[in-house]
This record gives sequence, structure tokens and C-alpha cells, in this order.
Amino acid sequence: SDAQRIEVDYVKFTNLMEQKTNQISQNKQLELKKEIPFDDELLKSLPLAKKSNNKAVAVIIAVSEYASADIPKVEYAKQDAVAIRRYLVDVLGYDPENILPRDENQLMTVGQMKTLIKRELPAYIRPDGSSDIFVYYTGHGAPSTESQEPFFVPYDCNPNFVNADNAYRMS
Repeated sequence: SDAQRIEVDYVKFTNLMEQKTNQISQNKQLELKKEIPFDDELLKSLPLAKKSNNKAVAVIIAVSEYASADIPKVEYAKQDAVAIRRYLVDVLGYDPENILPRDENQLMTVGQMKTLIKRELPAYIRPDGSSDIFVYYTGHGAPSTESQEPFFVPYDCNPNFVNADNAYRMS
């Protein structure tokens, strides 16, 4: 089935990413603290999409830096988002116009995150339920300081007061 194929392709992709990271580390070509360059060979080794999937919609949110100096950077967030975006288009046949946000460098504040997921995404979903929906988040997550409920942490979140007003619920 398509779901099994997607899962198998994703596992192959993540294994290849891990192998490349290990190879770079073993060869000591780069320090681990520096950004590891994306290697097109990873995607070239996966099967290309045989047909387009115009009904598919994706949201890829990458938060690598935060307004608060108290929140550490997520070094590979942007790179991971680029890799996932390319995987969706090249391997799974997603239309690039159906991957949100369109600007992959958009600074993701809590307001932008909520608008993207609650307003923009639904506009792309087909009313007959035939849309494939893929959501990918890379960045920090944190529990609410009030209830311990898990949240995605946007760029402008105050880490001392994580709640529904300044973060996005995972549920």
C-alpha cells in the first residue's frame, strides 16, 4: 500500500542521512559543531516519484533560532526541513506549491504557526477527504509551565511561561 511504501522510503531516507553523518564524523572532514552539507546523493539513491501526488499537502516547520537567548539553537533544523521538502517533492511526488509555508525561511512566530496550521492548511485540504497530509516540525518542544502539556516552541516563545498563548499544542 502507499502508506507502507511511504514508511519504507522514509526509513531508507533516515538511514541514509545517518550513514552520511557517520561517514563525515568518521572521516573527520568536519567538526560536528559545524553544519553538515546536504548531499544530493542521498536523494538520488531513493526511487523517484513515478507520478505526481497533487492531492498531497505538507506543512514543514523549522525553528532553528529563538528570540530568547535562554533557548539554545537547533543546529540542523533548517537543513532537515530542506531535506524533507526535497524528499516529498522528488520521492513522493508532492507539488511544491502544496508545501507550506511557501517561504522555507519564514520566521515562525506563534501567530504565524497558528495561522499556518489553523487557517492556511485547511484551505489546501480537499473537502472530499482525499488529501494526503504530512506535517513535519523540527525545533524545540517543551511542557507547559502550568499543566505539563507538550508544546512546539515557536521563535517568539517565552521559555519561562510556555502555554497556549505563546506556543503551539502538540495535541
